[in-house]
Amino acid sequence: MTRKHGATDQEIISNFESGAVAESGFHHIDHVRLAFAYVKIYPVLVALEKFSAALKKFAVRYGKVQLYNQTITYSYIFLIAERIARSSRRA
Repeated sequence: MTRKHGATDQEIISNFESGAVAESGFHHIDHVRLAFAYVKIYPVLVALEKFSAALKKFAVRYGKVQLYNQTITYSYIFLIAERIARSSRRA
């Protein structure tokens, strides 16, 4: 994923959903950052739906459908949402 310092959550999502992210440019940290962006913008269940759909489309585009794992994807979203909620309560 192109690492633009200061990119907004929406820019990160739009870049990924538009197909502008190359397979070789999408690493673990990008995956986590993308999930974080969805959870920051959308209610958790909407974020889950949109994030899952975007990942599936990405996997299909690069012929890697076997790498998509729904359980891991759901876990990412719920864990990130929980951490965001927890950090908000501390502020």
